[in-house]
Amino acid sequence: MAQQYLDHCKEILTSPRSTFKAGSKGSGLISLFGYQNNYDLREGFPLLTSKKMYSDGIIHELIWFMRGDTNIKYLEDNGVSIWRRDAFQHNISGMVEEGIFPKDLPK
Repeated sequence: MAQQYLDHCKEILTSPRSTFKAGSKGSGLISLFGYQNNYDLREGFPLLTSKKMYSDGIIHELIWFMRGDTNIKYLEDNGVSIWRRDAFQHNISGMVEEGIFPKDLPK
């Protein structure tokens, strides 16, 4: 599984069909449309070992998704903060659209 992922990364970096999009602060995104990896889950779960993974966060996020929850409180209560910024921006956007302007925004 890890070798398939590494081969995929190499293909993205070397393919003439790959595209680059510049990001903010000197970052960027390289992508290759339509590339797929398939894994036989009978052989194991395809968790990447070539980078550090937060397994507790993965488990709690999966539980949150499977419950169909849309409130990040469960995630926050379990130390998963990856959704915090998106949830905050989504709520602020909705408040602005509805003409609600909170006096004290969380930092």
